[in-house]
Amino acid sequence: ETLIKVSRSTRACALAKGAGRVYYGAPGKGDFQIKCYDLSEGRSLGSLAGHQSDVLSLAMGEGDRVLYSGSYDKVILEWDLETSELRGTLAGHTAGVHDLCVSGKFLYSCSSDNSIRAWDTSTRRCVKTFFGQHAPGTWPTSIAVSPDQRYLVSGSKGPFGATSIKLWSAHAHGGPQFGTCLCTFSQLDEAQPGSVSRVAFGTEDSTRVYTGATDGTIAAWAITESLERKKHALSGFLR
Repeated sequence: ETLIKVSRSTRACALAKGAGRVYYGAPGKGDFQIKCYDLSEGRSLGSLAGHQSDVLSLAMGEGDRVLYSGSYDKVILEWDLETSELRGTLAGHTAGVHDLCVSGKFLYSCSSDNSIRAWDTSTRRCVKTFFGQHAPGTWPTSIAVSPDQRYLVSGSKGPFGATSIKLWSAHAHGGPQFGTCLCTFSQLDEAQPGSVSRVAFGTEDSTRVYTGATDGTIAAWAITESLERKKHALSGFLR
């Protein structure tokens, strides 16, 4: 059953489970709004307007009371879903914001400026820019944080190949290790153009990473060694 008819170019969607509402970007024809749809009533509830270009990413926060949105306009907007008002702007990226992920008090973002940033949601300030960037000519397009909040995984896009997946220490590590690239691995061949378009951890398992690529493959990876000692962190494909 089709609930909502959207443009084929729609890139972002987020579900407010408690409220039974879905939010999605509506790109094209100068419409840079975020639409809201009530799943129980089967009707549109209006839109959120504030971006100056297409919406690329959405993420829920604060018990589904807050929505974060990223766009080609390089900024992240924070929305109060109880009032439908804009609460603030998180600025710092120098290119489009392709994915967002909330974990604890932190919001993570990745951009085609080839950076991943961690933001303190209470202050809207960037507290860490992750180093060990993806290869030149590629950029991170998807991110996810492990359930125990210790690791972040990112997947990249490269029109000329050299895409990669990186595993980073997230905020639960604390101290100087926060934001360190722990290992790099690949799903696509080095010369194969495309992207690792989606990354995820198991719902309750921080030792399993799942990645999907534009060649139609899905891979599962196991974190098997001590990342703190930077040994071989991943066992490779699980068949």
